[in-house]
Amino acid sequence: MKIEAARRLHAYDSKWSQKVEKDINIKNQGKPELNDVGPDAALFKMQPSELARTLKNRYKDDFKAAMSAISFYVNRAGKKLLSPDKNRLDKAKEELRKLYGKSDEDRGSQAP
Repeated sequence: MKIEAARRLHAYDSKWSQKVEKDINIKNQGKPELNDVGPDAALFKMQPSELARTLKNRYKDDFKAAMSAISFYVNRAGKKLLSPDKNRLDKAKEELRKLYGKSDEDRGSQAP
């Protein structure tokens, strides 16, 4: 029973990100420059400050999109993401907050 549940969960995990990519591609149809769901996976191997600067340059004034790029990568990697990599990406998020002039206080003040 546990194996069957694990298989279903794995099938779901592998499909949700594909659905997100498909939805984005449909939404941005006819705008090829927007069809790129997120930055290249190699980007996420960079050091935190370099990654943050690269995302800031890519997303200009859109803090949410830059932060979402990291979150999407982390969520998509799931349990396969090693702890040192997760820590490095968390540091990149902190660097992004600094580059965009956001503070930790800004994080909790969002209304649901």
